[in-house]
Amino acid sequence: MDLLVSPISELHTMNPEVGEGSLGTLFDAAVAYEAGELAYIGPAAGAPAAKRTIDAQGCVGFPGLVDCHTHTLFAGSRAQEFQRRLAGESYTRILEEGGGILSTVRATREASDEVLSNLLSARLSGFLQGGVTTVEVKSGYGLSVGQEIRLCRLLAEKRWPVHLETTFLGAHAIPLEFRENRDAYVQAIVEDMIPGVQGLADAVDVYCDRGAFTLDE
Repeated sequence: MDLLVSPISELHTMNPEVGEGSLGTLFDAAVAYEAGELAYIGPAAGAPAAKRTIDAQGCVGFPGLVDCHTHTLFAGSRAQEFQRRLAGESYTRILEEGGGILSTVRATREASDEVLSNLLSARLSGFLQGGVTTVEVKSGYGLSVGQEIRLCRLLAEKRWPVHLETTFLGAHAIPLEFRENRDAYVQAIVEDMIPGVQGLADAVDVYCDRGAFTLDE
């Protein structure tokens, strides 16, 4: 075996047939990995030898956490807007003035692939440090055909520190250049963006709210 984690004081397998109770809990347990795949799970006393061992005495083991709604791929900062929100201004008003999502869109469009990749990798590493091993990440800060495809392509590169599920969110907000022709932007999403991200995104999302998209749209 390449890696053995043993002994684990308390291991929740989530399989009632393996351990005690609905969580399938094992005490004084071990898990072993070979070539990145789980190869053993059971009592520490019966664990195989491995090239590397991690002592997890006093620890609780459980499957990686899932964050099912994130906006992790972006550039820029909206920290200054937080002060306005604390002062009582609504997010809708900030968005209508060109802030909010649209502020991040400007910064993201200007950022290079390398900058966006580095930002994404650092944020995902933070998720992993907190025990999150699967993260849903939305696009939605490009808001043009080329930019949205670019963001979904970056997310699909499969080199990130956690498992990613990619959601195409071209319908995140109406970009400034389409403010006077909303229908044309909706048409671009349907006819150009969705076909363009086929094979790159796992799901499609739409932000329906005041200042964003209507149910009819």
